[in-house]
Amino acid sequence: ISGASIPSPSIVQETADGRLVLAPVDKLSLLKQTGSSLDVVWRGKGSKPGSPSPIVYGDRVFVIARGGILSAIELETGEQAFKKRLKGTFWATPLAAEGRLYCINESGTAFVVDAAGKGEILAKCDFGESIYGSPAVADDGMFVRSNAKLWKIAVIEQARATTGARQQ
Repeated sequence: ISGASIPSPSIVQETADGRLVLAPVDKLSLLKQTGSSLDVVWRGKGSKPGSPSPIVYGDRVFVIARGGILSAIELETGEQAFKKRLKGTFWATPLAAEGRLYCINESGTAFVVDAAGKGEILAKCDFGESIYGSPAVADDGMFVRSNAKLWKIAVIEQARATTGARQQ
């Protein structure tokens, strides 16, 4: 089994008899760990992960490969649901919430993608700075960091309530 050196494996589900582990090996593989035994559920599906770690959201696994190719893979079967080309090089692991994926490339362009459908790009915005770190969720908002700035993206009423910010 060959694996990527940057993206991380993740535990998808704990069960009474073991756990399911998503591993960025042989493209992408779903493994079942029972005690010290590791069995393959499916292997070599979708695109080989680039630097961002694969994530599970709902019943799909999302992978961003080199060249900005976003793949959605059905968790149960390993079959590809869609493949979509986003622009740029990606280091940040996408964030999933409210039926959407938030994918931010190295040059600071964020893509909001429909996670449930066929990967339609719902919105794009440009931070105007390089982004290498993965976005995070806390305090009713999404935080994005560059080398120089930290942004909180939230509904304006939530942002005001948690930071005391005034409307400009």
